[in-house]
Amino acid sequence: MSDHDLKLLVIGSQGVGKSSLVLKYCDDVFGSRLTQATIGVDLKTKRLKIAGLERYRAISSAYYRDIQGILIVYDVCNRETFEDLEYWIRESTDQCERNIETPIRFVLGNKIDKNNERQVEASEAMAFLDQLGNENGGDIVDGYFEVTATNKTEVKSIVHKLVTTILQTKKLNKRIDSGTVNLSQSSRENLPEGGCFC
Repeated sequence: MSDHDLKLLVIGSQGVGKSSLVLKYCDDVFGSRLTQATIGVDLKTKRLKIAGLERYRAISSAYYRDIQGILIVYDVCNRETFEDLEYWIRESTDQCERNIETPIRFVLGNKIDKNNERQVEASEAMAFLDQLGNENGGDIVDGYFEVTATNKTEVKSIVHKLVTTILQTKKLNKRIDSGTVNLSQSSRENLPEGGCFC
């Protein structure tokens, strides 16, 4: 299997656990070492970027450039972060319009280990995403999952699903593209008068 260099972005409101998820995935780290807010963290060769502080929203377009996958995270114990989901979904839609490929987007409900503090049920989140999709002419995200950043297996499984979906989509796009003919400027110059070989 060949190596792939994929750019993934983790977005969501402040305090939803973006850094915790990424650090758990990359280094199996969780806990007290994660006290500072982060923006634009480039971790190892995995090239996961984290964005979320409200004061940095204006510079976010650079983060979306050539992104292939996005994890949109909210905290199931904080309704306000759930209500911010629509902003993050629309932001990622708007920012990715200039990209060559449409990124695969998963929504993650984080902190399910604190079930007694839960303010948003999975059924409510899925109904909201369905409604948002219906309002916009189809599925607006490619998957919904719930996770806890304390469980490395869950975190790795979701990132694996995201990467697998991206690679399957790339293969499908490659097959579709192989059935088309792209006319470059030089090939158009070689056409006979009238612009057709027939």
